[in-house]
Amino acid sequence: MELQDSIFTQKFPVRYRDIDISGNASVMSFFDNFQEIGFNHADILAQNYNGKKEFSFAVVWTKLKLVLKRFPKWKETLTYSSWISPLIPNSRIAVRNFEIKDTQDKLIGYGYGSMVFFDMIKRKSIEIPEELLMYPTHDHLIGNHEFSKLNGLSNYDHQITIKTRYTDIDIYRHVNNVRYINWVIDSMPIDILKKKKCYETEIHFLNEARDGITINSNTKILTENEKITANHELIREDGKSIARIKTMWE
Repeated sequence: MELQDSIFTQKFPVRYRDIDISGNASVMSFFDNFQEIGFNHADILAQNYNGKKEFSFAVVWTKLKLVLKRFPKWKETLTYSSWISPLIPNSRIAVRNFEIKDTQDKLIGYGYGSMVFFDMIKRKSIEIPEELLMYPTHDHLIGNHEFSKLNGLSNYDHQITIKTRYTDIDIYRHVNNVRYINWVIDSMPIDILKKKKCYETEIHFLNEARDGITINSNTKILTENEKITANHELIREDGKSIARIKTMWE
C-alpha cells in the first residue's frame, strides 16, 4: 500500500457562491468541500485498490464535526487534506479526518466524522467491508475525535419550517446533508448572524429526509454572552428527528 494514497490533498478557492454577507467563507462551504474531497479520495482508493469496482454498499455519515480558527475571504485558496483513521476489522464505524490550511500553510480549521456502511440491497448497516480493509490509512489524530451527547429539544426559542425540494436531493435520493446546515443557520436570530461567526459545528445524523416533505428547524439558545452556544433539532413531518446539531458562535 502506498503511503501517498493514505492522505488525499486538494485545493479549493473560496468562490463567490461560497461567501456570506460578510464576504467570508460560509460554514456550509466547508461542509461542501468535506463532501467533495471525501468522495474524491474514496474514488482514488477504489480505482487503485479495487480496480474501480462498483460497490453494493453506501457510506453514510453518522456524526460530523467542524472547528474553525478563522474564516477565509473571497478568492483565498485553501488546501484541504483528508485521510481515514486505521480501520478495525469487524467494526461498523470508520472515521474520516479533514485538515484545512491557508496559503501560508497555517491551520485554519479541521474536522472529523464517523461513518457507517449501508448495504443497498439488503437495506441495512453492515460491518466495514473486507475489501476496504486493504486501504491505506493514517494514524494522525486531528482533534480529539470526541462528540457531544445531543438530546432532543423539549422546547425551543426559534423555529422555521422548510419544504424539501427536488434540488435538495442528492445521488442517494435523499436530502444532501449540507442542506441541514443551511436550515440550522437560517433558524438563528438575525442579530446573532450579523454579529457573530459560527466557529464550531457538530451534527448527528439520525434519519433521512426526502423530497416534498415538511421539516421544522428548531433552535434553543443555551448561553448568550461573548460566546453563544445553541442546540438545534430538525424534525420530520412524521415527528422523527432527522438530525441534532450543536453550534458555537463568537
